[in-house]
Amino acid sequence: MKNLKYLTISRLFNPSDLLPLRPQIKNMKQFITLVIFILGVIDLYSQSEMCATDSLHHLAMQNAEYAEQYMEKNENIEDYLEHFGNDRALCDDPIMIPVAVHFQGSTIGMDCATQMALDQLNVTNLDFSADNNDITLWNELQPTVWPTIENKASCIQFCLATFNHPAGYGLVDGDYAITINQTTGDFNSDWAGYLNIWVRDLGTMVAAGYSPLGGNGNGYGITCRPEYFSTLSCDGSNVIYPNYLARITTHEIGHYLNLQHPWGTLDATPSSCASTDLVDDTPTTNAPTQFDCTNGGSLTTCTNPVLWPSYMEYGFNNCLFMFSAGQVDRMEAFVNTNLLNLTNNFSIKCLNPLCLNFAVETDYTDLSCASNDGSITLNVTGGNAPFSYSINNAITSQSSPGFSNLDTGFYQAVVTDAEGCYFQKLIELKTDTPLVEITNIENTFCGNDNGSLILEVTTTLPVQFSIDNQATWQDSGVYQNLAPGIYEVITEIENCILNTPVEILDLSNFSLEIISIDPINCPLYDNGSISLKAKGGQSPYSFILDGIQQSANGFFGALSEGVHNIFLSDTRGCEEYLDFETIKSFSTIGEDCPCTLFIPTALTANVDGLNDLFDIVPNCPVADFNLKIYDRWGTKVFESYDYKTKWNGAVENYHVQNGIYNYAITYRLGEEANGNVEIQSTAGIIHVLR
Repeated sequence: MKNLKYLTISRLFNPSDLLPLRPQIKNMKQFITLVIFILGVIDLYSQSEMCATDSLHHLAMQNAEYAEQYMEKNENIEDYLEHFGNDRALCDDPIMIPVAVHFQGSTIGMDCATQMALDQLNVTNLDFSADNNDITLWNELQPTVWPTIENKASCIQFCLATFNHPAGYGLVDGDYAITINQTTGDFNSDWAGYLNIWVRDLGTMVAAGYSPLGGNGNGYGITCRPEYFSTLSCDGSNVIYPNYLARITTHEIGHYLNLQHPWGTLDATPSSCASTDLVDDTPTTNAPTQFDCTNGGSLTTCTNPVLWPSYMEYGFNNCLFMFSAGQVDRMEAFVNTNLLNLTNNFSIKCLNPLCLNFAVETDYTDLSCASNDGSITLNVTGGNAPFSYSINNAITSQSSPGFSNLDTGFYQAVVTDAEGCYFQKLIELKTDTPLVEITNIENTFCGNDNGSLILEVTTTLPVQFSIDNQATWQDSGVYQNLAPGIYEVITEIENCILNTPVEILDLSNFSLEIISIDPINCPLYDNGSISLKAKGGQSPYSFILDGIQQSANGFFGALSEGVHNIFLSDTRGCEEYLDFETIKSFSTIGEDCPCTLFIPTALTANVDGLNDLFDIVPNCPVADFNLKIYDRWGTKVFESYDYKTKWNGAVENYHVQNGIYNYAITYRLGEEANGNVEIQSTAGIIHVLR
């Protein structure tokens, strides 16, 4: 049946149908009024217990202003629960909401209307305070069916207003806020400041009632069919079975206090097991139960048994008899953050005549920086002494009106007098932190230390600044000669420490980029190289390697193994530095490696395994090799025709004397077959040491 309801809405009305009307809709009030009118003429197919709040909310959310306010209400709830949690009194001083009841199109008299209104509010108050007789059914079923869920008595109560009524309705102080056939529809701005209950026939719409999802006390309220309002029948108004326990009003007030159906009501599409009602302790369900609970027991639509006794479910009245703790917490948070215009009206609309002149003005001071010096003063006018003052919802009270040395947070101010006159207001204290403002930043250029910044503080108190992690302090917020980088400016104001991150940029954007570094891959020859590129500067550039070698294009070759330094400058005077390392790697021998001979300059010939031989090593093939060694008188002491034959510093097995000897070498580079290669020659000296 639920899906049929949605299909009917989809077939008969689409939110986009409102778009052509938007130029004529001047404000959100007109938009919601139009939505309610459209709901009134749509034939919704469902069981008689069906609530039209889902459809109303879905259509209203098409208005951007309404959607934004709805999201803000939910954010207020989450913020309140985070800061204030469940810290409240045991309902000795309940949160009172004034109510007005408006019968429309009715033939009943005022006496009947008064009896029905008082009876309905009595039922609703019992439901909210968990004093209803059938709560015993929950106590029987909960341990077995819902062992992890607790119900909770709400501190919210409702009073039928008796004072300060709107003019023009014939009501005087002492009369109940009840009208008969003096209003139409579901909105009347005269009745802002009340939770309005509109009791009227809904025509072809068979829903039992509906409500805005999260009311605001500005003249709207809940709507209920006459046959579902109150448990009494009089003057031809008759309640009908199975909705004879007046739980429809409890259900719709739950919506007014921003409770969704357990299957989620964010739009008018069929729900799923992934939907949420934003209450943590209600099990997930994907549809109304429409459950006849005559035999009790459990019903599961997703994973855990459905909480079918919740007043926010669909079911016969005798099946609905509790709110979960999470639902109660959410309603109380909503009232304390979004309906203060109603709760603050309680003291002038619901109390006895002795309280008409009782009023309280709140005076509070936020905390100064880094101090618990907040204060609240509750100034009473009128009333009858003695007065009782509290800022923790009457958990504790005192006889004086002032509270000092307060920390940041929410405070529920409550004042009562000897006659029971009552005042309640939620107050939030914040830290009045001075504003530290960066009024000027001068960035650097080319990495120079010429940056600067100026900070100003909106306070008359003494201020000190530090930019070096509190190593030094100064009275001024002016800093000059700063290098590029990120700074944490610390501001101290009477032991209050404020941190302000500041970044000084290098606007030159001048940098040095390595294109490639080639290792040394020629044996016995340094052939490392590096190729660099200047970025962000102004050409021509000057590259200098190791403080000596210059290049205009950023290439340097014939590099030896080790760490080298590059200095780059451009025509503007910007400078960059870079260190890099050249390594040897013979995994691939360079194709352009030159052929050469490694010739030692000394030998010891003392048979210690170090430099014992005159060992000539070529790095490429050689042919026609000839080595001759002479002493200082020109006598040949050694000759070889193969570079692999090494001199050991001896002649015919006799060691030569220490001293200087001359060598002469001739050879051809290449293999033996390369006969056309020219003869190479080299000569030098060698030291013989023992």
